[in-house]
Amino acid sequence: MRLVTKVILLTSDTQSQYLYTLTSAKTGANYRLHAYKMLQDGKLTEKVNNGTEVKQDLINGQTPLLLTAWGGDIYVISASSQANQNQATLLNYQVDKLGNEPTKSEISISTGLVSAVALPDKQLVLLHSDGQLKSLHFTPSKPSENGVVVQQTVNTPWFQDAQTFTAATPIATPTTPIVKFLTIPPPTAQTPQSLLSAGLINKVPHLFVVDNTNHRVLNFVVTPNAAPTASATPNNNSVVGGRVVAPSAPATLSARLEQQYVSANVVSGVKSSAFDPRLNHLHLLAGAKNSAASNQVDINVSSPTACSKAP
Repeated sequence: MRLVTKVILLTSDTQSQYLYTLTSAKTGANYRLHAYKMLQDGKLTEKVNNGTEVKQDLINGQTPLLLTAWGGDIYVISASSQANQNQATLLNYQVDKLGNEPTKSEISISTGLVSAVALPDKQLVLLHSDGQLKSLHFTPSKPSENGVVVQQTVNTPWFQDAQTFTAATPIATPTTPIVKFLTIPPPTAQTPQSLLSAGLINKVPHLFVVDNTNHRVLNFVVTPNAAPTASATPNNNSVVGGRVVAPSAPATLSARLEQQYVSANVVSGVKSSAFDPRLNHLHLLAGAKNSAASNQVDINVSSPTACSKAP
């Protein structure tokens, strides 16, 4: 009898052309991480037959919540539950060494994690359930999260459709502009959770933030800020080779808004997003107005007039 497995998480790595899935055969069993190479003919071939085992003791009995990847680095992010989280476990696998033990790290968090993307040089951006975006540089030694610094104030756009607007159309109260640190409105009973995607455009990393509350997609150019030198104190230094070494202060991530794509009709109830590096398109699976159906929306993120429904 063949054991039926369930896909728990799925992500793609557009830089190395891999599709990753995390599967489970039954509750309480170990998970399995699979890597599928995307071939030119559209077929998939698995890197390691039947994947590699993600043991429960590696994730401290937590539940895998998020899966993301960049350039062959794969990250499995686990936590206790969406309702009660104060610690998350990060496992870093290498696609070329998928059978090896992953590098493990733990971080302290104050709110739940709902979306994540990987960037070059082991940078991660995490979206929290309260709408805050935090960055961290993955290391085995308990990295700390930092706010994503915005280089300019990002105002909230008016997302009403001018063609269908009438005097009776209700006007939504604008949300607070984004100032200093990158945050977006948290979800409500009527508004689904927002999402993150990332990709390279002209060899420059971009972060795409789907803000479902304001019916928009924000396109940021992201760059790491240099970390300031930390001063040694009796409580935070370490001894290496007989010398006292102060830990380096964590680097932060800086975000510069390049474009906003806004439409109450098109960018509505987005359930998923994925970047296509061949076309420089962001693909969204969005809700359809007054319908339970979904629409695929394509945004040409290299064009200033870019939002359209896919045929």
